[in-house]
Formats: sequence, structure tokens, C-alpha cells
Amino acid sequence: MENLGFIVAAYTVVWGGIALYALSLARRRGGD
Repeated sequence: MENLGFIVAAYTVVWGGIALYALSLARRRGGD
């Protein structure tokens, strides 16, 4: 599987973006 590295990188980027988005929403909801 030569694409394994690309799959892992894409997976990390996607979930990293989701995590940052969730953190920004939580921070905004906290009002601080």
C-alpha cells in the first residue's frame, strides 16, 4: 500500500481541523 502515508496524513489533517473547530466553538460558547 503505497498510499498508506497519504491516507494517514489526510486523516490527521481532517481530524486535526475538526478538533480545532470544536475547540474554537467551545471557547466561543464559554464567552471568553
